[in-house]
Amino acid sequence: MRPGVERGIAASGLPRSEVQLTSKLRGSEHGFDSTWRAFVRLREEGRIGSIGVSNFQPAHIDRLLSETGVLPAVNQIELHPDFTQAALRAWHARQGIVIASWSPLGRGAIRAVGHGQQCCRITRLRANPTILSGQ
Repeated sequence: MRPGVERGIAASGLPRSEVQLTSKLRGSEHGFDSTWRAFVRLREEGRIGSIGVSNFQPAHIDRLLSETGVLPAVNQIELHPDFTQAALRAWHARQGIVIASWSPLGRGAIRAVGHGQQCCRITRLRANPTILSGQ
């Protein structure tokens, strides 16, 4: 970890085991194999606990596994009531990979998503996405 992150964790007063940090590489820093190997090395050194990916399909993960022998602990994928990705979720379950989900917040549209008695409406007001519940 960079010294600033280490100082921030120390200043928080929390044990390191209770701090979860999610980070992202800039596009110019992506190096698929070299980046993954660097993450694996940091995990082996005990500097990070778990490593994951975002929006990887099975072929991408299979490549990581075949070239490094290491599966990601988590894959962040688009997942919501309108896009359930059942086959991809089943594949992740078979591999023991946890899914972290993300969902676009309306993209300027108004949608209603009903779950039993609850319903929420998602809309975009100016540049700020807003979730309005119970409406």
